[in-house]
Amino acid sequence: MKRPTITLVIPCFNEADRLGPILGKNLLSFSKTIKDSYQFSEIIFVNDGSTDSTLQLLERARKNLADTLGVPVQVLTYAQNKG
Repeated sequence: MKRPTITLVIPCFNEADRLGPILGKNLLSFSKTIKDSYQFSEIIFVNDGSTDSTLQLLERARKNLADTLGVPVQVLTYAQNKG
């Protein structure tokens, strides 16, 4: 039986200091936790006008996450915070 798919959307605003665990162990752990019931169809990070290094961190991690989790990973960004 095919598992339902989910899209994970993660909003980010000035999260460079907190993104490390999310981009590493937490996403991998979460994907393992849900693997019997669901599978990721994609992961989307939305950078909402961050003024720190959030966007650079997400762009560097995008391909690695896609390769590790086996799903498309997108980074959408707004130049100005939209709340």
